[in-house]
Amino acid sequence: MPPHVPFSELAASDLTVGAVYEALLGRLGAATARKLIKARQDSRALERAVERAWEATVARHRSVLSRYDVNERFLEHEGAEEIARILLAGRGPDARVLARSCARSLGGNPAGRTSDPLVVPFQEFLDALTEQLSTHGPFRTRLHQVTSTRSGRVTQSDELEMLEWLCGWLEYLKTAGIGTTQHLQLPLSEVFVQPRALGEQHGGKKWSTRLEEQHALLDERLRIGDVDHDEYEARLDRLGLVERDAETSIVEPVPVTQLIRDSDRVVLLGDPGTGKTTLLRYLALRHAQALLVDDEASIRRELGIHLTGLGCGCGASHGRQPVPAVAG
Repeated sequence: MPPHVPFSELAASDLTVGAVYEALLGRLGAATARKLIKARQDSRALERAVERAWEATVARHRSVLSRYDVNERFLEHEGAEEIARILLAGRGPDARVLARSCARSLGGNPAGRTSDPLVVPFQEFLDALTEQLSTHGPFRTRLHQVTSTRSGRVTQSDELEMLEWLCGWLEYLKTAGIGTTQHLQLPLSEVFVQPRALGEQHGGKKWSTRLEEQHALLDERLRIGDVDHDEYEARLDRLGLVERDAETSIVEPVPVTQLIRDSDRVVLLGDPGTGKTTLLRYLALRHAQALLVDDEASIRRELGIHLTGLGCGCGASHGRQPVPAVAG
């Protein structure tokens, strides 16, 4: 990428239209570009539309754009793919996506609200660009065609906004009921203590102990005639020895996230106040944070969760999506 030039060193007329034009054509794809650009007047119309739309945006929002160092480099590189959606079928361009892309290019926090001031300028730029494109016949026809492909379904931007809200809602530990009248801001990810639990050792019908289960099975074998009374008594004696040995063995609890990582589905059981809800809030927070930054490696390492978005392209999808836990 060419070196970043501060906005303050660029006037609106300094927009490198040719570079932005080439970047947009590349994002449109060869087939679409050939349909739209058939003569020099078509390419000039696209260049002029971008230039005029950007000049109008800079004139109205120079201070905001300057504060974020937004210039033609952003339009040419990070922003080109989203801007090109104006002329592509399917989901249309979204000013919120452009704003987040700009914040990320400057090292902004994707889970924060730092990109909010850019939404209005980028929306006005997209509106102005659409208006300018509609003055040219082939582009006007294309705009009508793609409009019919737009839908009201949830978009990637909607999902990102929901994930940001979710991270904000889960960010702090709820302190109600812990014996204080003060409003405490305790970041959940910083104060969360990994709970430990005992994993269930055997599936199927449950007895309070393994020995109870063995007794019940032995009684059933006697009932159906699989063992006689002498063998039944001998097996009971052996079970007594096993019971004495079992009393000396201790099953150590393990971190709950280890149980979750090693299981497809987990039912979480515990007395009131043992942290079931807090654990679920932590799992949801970690999952949402990983989806926001597409960090599948860490969430798979910690919880064994394969990132899956809400169906509109946020996060990777790699097979199963385990149910992390169910509070009981």
